Amino acid sequence: MVYYKEWDRFYEASLRMFIRAPEKTRYCFKYRGVRKRLVLTVTDSSKVLKFCTDQRADIRKMEKLTEWMLLRMTSMQTSEEIQTEFASLLEGGAAN
Repeated sequence: MVYYKEWDRFYEASLRMFIRAPEKTRYCFKYRGVRKRLVLTVTDSSKVLKFCTDQRADIRKMEKLTEWMLLRMTSMQTSEEIQTEFASLLEGGAAN
């Protein structure tokens, strides 16, 4: 299990995991009420990535990642098309 403190690194690692194994990758949000933190977990059953935050700006970034993953998980795109899109995302700095 890998905990990330920086959103950009977590974002890139999550996208890479999805590109590598889109049929196995899944994610989960969990709100920790006592500490008032939101935890995002992305896994492919062999590796687990986690990001925890209490910052509103980070929550908006999580929404963008969720939207990206949901669109890819429900689309008919081929792996090659997703990889091409992924490469352009990293070049364009879409993590912010």
